[in-house]
Amino acid sequence: MNIIASNNSGDDAARRAAEAERRFADELHKRAMDMKARAAKATQR
Repeated sequence: MNIIASNNSGDDAARRAAEAERRFADELHKRAMDMKARAAKATQR
């Protein structure tokens, strides 16, 4: 990934938005895995 230094704040905003989106997706994934694990435990009993 090559980052081009510029005064274009639009690029910065887009990069920040992409970062936030990735973090959000990560969080959702973690929660989904957590729920799956809990469901598996519940069905084992």
